Amino acid sequence: MNRNAVSSAVRLIDAELSPDFLASLRADLVADLTNQRSDVSVTPQSEQSQSTQASEIVRLTPDPTHVGSSRRVLKIVLGAAACLALFATIAVVVVNRLGNDVASGDALHDVDPNEALPLGQAAPITPNVLSARWRQVDDFSTADYAQVSTATYSALPKCAKFTTFGMLPPTTKSVTIHHDFASDSSLLFHDVIVFATHEDATKAMDAISGGNFAECWFDVFDRLTPLGRYLGATSESVDLEAPQIQLHGERQFIIGQHIRYSFPNGPQERDFINAYVQVGRAITFVNPELSTGPNSLANVENVIAASADALEAEFGR
Repeated sequence: MNRNAVSSAVRLIDAELSPDFLASLRADLVADLTNQRSDVSVTPQSEQSQSTQASEIVRLTPDPTHVGSSRRVLKIVLGAAACLALFATIAVVVVNRLGNDVASGDALHDVDPNEALPLGQAAPITPNVLSARWRQVDDFSTADYAQVSTATYSALPKCAKFTTFGMLPPTTKSVTIHHDFASDSSLLFHDVIVFATHEDATKAMDAISGGNFAECWFDVFDRLTPLGRYLGATSESVDLEAPQIQLHGERQFIIGQHIRYSFPNGPQERDFINAYVQVGRAITFVNPELSTGPNSLANVENVIAASADALEAEFGR
């Protein structure tokens, strides 16, 4: 396709059209108006007065007093038609390309749970890897995830697309193994999300790093809060500028989260670092708290490193 087709079409407006082309165009117009295809000649004005068939044949001849304006109108119409035809062709190509990309390029495979679940269960982190003060608890389940995610889709329909990328349940594109850890009043999520292929996990990372995933995850998190150990509590999550985190795994995506808790005994505010790390066909997720202590960032790095190392041991081969 000529990359300057539009400008070329526009320049035709001021170009002189050949007599043969105009004659053919007039003949086609007559045939269309009379609903029949016949040879229609263009007769000079001097010969029109001698014709005896004027009532049978429609003849189109230029009016000497209006030749300039008529031609210019005709050229403008033809140029506009050429531009419209070109734009329509481009629009069809773009729409088809977008449709093909969505239908084939971004589509993830359905995962086999019987094959994927054991792989995810083989990549846990244990409390002793974190520190002695942590213990594993059972605050939330994957059923809880699915319940609150469904409520999030209803409130924020734009978040539903992340089920097609296997990042929020319920989904057929991945399986999630979820663990909860607690230490005093702190909590920690650890998920291992297993996909059918390495390419699918990569597409999921593309989706969460290129969209509005943070808003969707915050909504899910805030809906989980009343279901957990903080009975009667609610939370409101907003963006937090995350600190620089050392890269782990093949790819990493960090979301800072500032949480305003409302507890029965009063409000509290805390900061969390949500880390998504890809290794092979799996993604691990942890959300260590970023406290105000002197070793807080180091503790965050240790948690993320532990989850990434567990994934490397199973999916890095």
